Amino acid sequence: MKKLHNKIYVDKQAKKHHLHNLRRKNKEYKGNFLVDMPLNKDSFVSQNKHTTKKLETPEEFSFIYNIDESLKFFNDFVYYSKHVDFIQIDMKKTKEMTMEVLLYLISLQKINRSQKIQISVMIKPPRERKLIELMSQSGFSKYFKAKIEVPVDTENIFEIQDKESNKKSGMHDEETCKRAVDFTLRYHPNYKYSDEKFRQMYNALAEMMTNTDNHAYNKNGELRNWYLFAAKLEGGLSFYFFDNGKGVLETAKKNILESTIGKVSFSLGYESLMKATLDGQYRSATGKKHRNKGLPQINDFLTSNSVSLPIIITNKIYCHPEKGVYKKNRHNFSGTLFVWVLKDEEDAA
Repeated sequence: MKKLHNKIYVDKQAKKHHLHNLRRKNKEYKGNFLVDMPLNKDSFVSQNKHTTKKLETPEEFSFIYNIDESLKFFNDFVYYSKHVDFIQIDMKKTKEMTMEVLLYLISLQKINRSQKIQISVMIKPPRERKLIELMSQSGFSKYFKAKIEVPVDTENIFEIQDKESNKKSGMHDEETCKRAVDFTLRYHPNYKYSDEKFRQMYNALAEMMTNTDNHAYNKNGELRNWYLFAAKLEGGLSFYFFDNGKGVLETAKKNILESTIGKVSFSLGYESLMKATLDGQYRSATGKKHRNKGLPQINDFLTSNSVSLPIIITNKIYCHPEKGVYKKNRHNFSGTLFVWVLKDEEDAA
């Protein structure tokens, strides 16, 4: 009886200690961003060390400057989203970060929700103050809540927008495009909405949004969505647009891909296909020129005099159209990312 009594006591203490640790893990500390997932106090049996995974973000967390290492992190995130109950993202070692990785993270967690994957995610933010401010003031806390929310810096930031959220609030894509242009006009007082470079930006944004499928979900049940963010920086306004679709190369017709790669090497084949897609020069199986003018119109804007540092990342291609740089990524990028800086007036002249 004494052994049985001791076993019962030890089990009770173990369970009590375990629940205490779980409560500590789910406590909302100042600055920690997390997705709310109610803790089930009866889950002692299922909650164990195999259901929690800690993932560390790279020191330079950016698709623009460190794409392979950053994509490796997200590949791990996708894998463990399907194999654990709780993911802790530790950003303590991250010293540099660009906004598009946060958009990508929001997208992946939205996809998890759309597929009924019940995964709780907590983020330990970076130590760098500038990165904490970026996360706090960008609108990121609309998606990963913090105990203390910092108001968005609406003067210098066009907070994160996404198609699904805008649709729920009754905002159409056209209105979002207009609001984005209005944001830029604050810093270009000598220009009007009807001036060419702003009409060109509006049309490019509209094309980016149009490239997202008309259907809300793809065949695998994944949410199709776009995300937009902009911020004032020295010398201009930085814009980030991400569409989580199949990507430019994946949506190119199979016969075009085969005919291009069949003539040249693998990496050069993708480079040739990307160039032809952006220029609108490739032809369909009928021999007729491809009718979609969307990407060429976007490319015309990204390579115009009013824009600097344009970047396109899609599938396994990293593209800098202004410099004619095309690199093959080690890992696949799910979707299409457009990044650019709209120059200040004196720089664009």
